[in-house]
Amino acid sequence: MDSIIYRHYEPGDEEGCAKLFIKSFQTGNFSHIYTPSFWHWRYPCDPDFEPEMIQIAEDIDRKRIVGLNCANRIEKAIINGNEYLLGEINDICVDPLYMRKGIGLKLMEVALDYFKSRDCDFSALTSAPDSFQTEKLYSKLGYAIIDTNIYVIGFPYPFKLIKQIPATFGLLPIFFTMNHFSRFLNRLRIKYTDFFKDFSYEIVRNKKHWEVMDAINRIFPNYNEGFYPYAKKQYRWMRIEVPNKEREPTYIIIRRNDEIIGGGVMTDTDYTSLGLRIGITFGIVNQVFLDKKKFPNKRDLHLGYIYLFDKLLKAAVYRSQGLLLYTCSKRNLELRRAVKNIGLIQFPAQVVMMKSLKPNLLIPKFKNPFFCPTHLSIGFP
Repeated sequence: MDSIIYRHYEPGDEEGCAKLFIKSFQTGNFSHIYTPSFWHWRYPCDPDFEPEMIQIAEDIDRKRIVGLNCANRIEKAIINGNEYLLGEINDICVDPLYMRKGIGLKLMEVALDYFKSRDCDFSALTSAPDSFQTEKLYSKLGYAIIDTNIYVIGFPYPFKLIKQIPATFGLLPIFFTMNHFSRFLNRLRIKYTDFFKDFSYEIVRNKKHWEVMDAINRIFPNYNEGFYPYAKKQYRWMRIEVPNKEREPTYIIIRRNDEIIGGGVMTDTDYTSLGLRIGITFGIVNQVFLDKKKFPNKRDLHLGYIYLFDKLLKAAVYRSQGLLLYTCSKRNLELRRAVKNIGLIQFPAQVVMMKSLKPNLLIPKFKNPFFCPTHLSIGFP
């Protein structure tokens, strides 16, 4: 261990960091593909990036990065009407050959010291439930579970999924029944509901960025804890100055009487497993927002979520996505009932954990579901 040093990010580390991600996450499991250029966009190009956000363990004898902790981003969060500063742990990984040597713990301690130097109130991260990291690392450091994320999965374009994974061919009738038949029946329900006669929608790709950002900033804080309105510099980096076509957003915009009352944001990603030699491209729903106050009763709100997800699935077909993934809070019961009704699959994803960084500051109890952005839940904005 005398050959291990700890330091912050330096220009030129991108290749070593990307190689460590591949070795740690893609050998036996599925993970999105981190190239050096993508990693550079994901972290150093962030307009609020500081080198201290990336903690690195390096084996100086072998001249390679063997541990990495991405303590990025530091964001304001509004919880129960109060403003806090939240330090987020996005990705932590250790070379499998260097496991159980205390590297992960040391990297986390350095990250927490950095958050405290920035006067953060809390730190947040996501982790697999019942994993070694959750039980032996994060809990040991004082993180507590505050919420559970749910994966919502749909099959908008089954033939694309079969082309990528031929073994799924036998599931084609199930895919069709689950998503397409259920959507057809719900479209009939909505068509004959008077409240939806003034509804309209748009599906646009790489356009109307600021209109969508303004709608998210207006609607999202009313129904989610932990969200803080996007600044233009942040949104430009996330949605406009993206590294490739896959990251160009498709926006679903829902209007009633020409007023935006809901919508969604969708991008693509590539997941692969080197060990299994399987790769797949699928859609990521980055945000879903709906102004619940615009709906007169629970039945119409239920149909409103169905209407929105039906258009998300339609947009996924335009993007030729065989599989669509969305993560949401377990507490978002209205949304979860709607996606179940439309035939989407749900199962537990990660737990969301939080730690107080100041004496006598308790983790708040949340009135609404906790907003967990995709850069925290699945690794990128």
